[in-house]
Amino acid sequence: MRAELLRGRYEALEVVGSGGEGEVIRASDRLHGRQVALKVRPVSGETSRAHLLSEARLLLSLSPHPGLPLAREDFFVDERYVIAMDRIEGTDIEALRAVAPR
Repeated sequence: MRAELLRGRYEALEVVGSGGEGEVIRASDRLHGRQVALKVRPVSGETSRAHLLSEARLLLSLSPHPGLPLAREDFFVDERYVIAMDRIEGTDIEALRAVAPR
């Protein structure tokens, strides 16, 4: 059985983080043959859609920087909003906080 592809190209591989606003999924971009991060958030009404789109405009307008993932595109799937961005390898912030001296 073939895995579902979001937008006909992104195959979800694993959830790498989740919180009150949604989740981040490591995915394979089948069109370009690379790994990406998908930020997925639930949508509830037109106000939520407008807020999510204003966040996307900001992310999509940022200049490239080595410390920030570059947002590539955004789209809606059913009642979810997705921002596809470059995946940056590294240690997640929670792992760093767990070992940091207090």
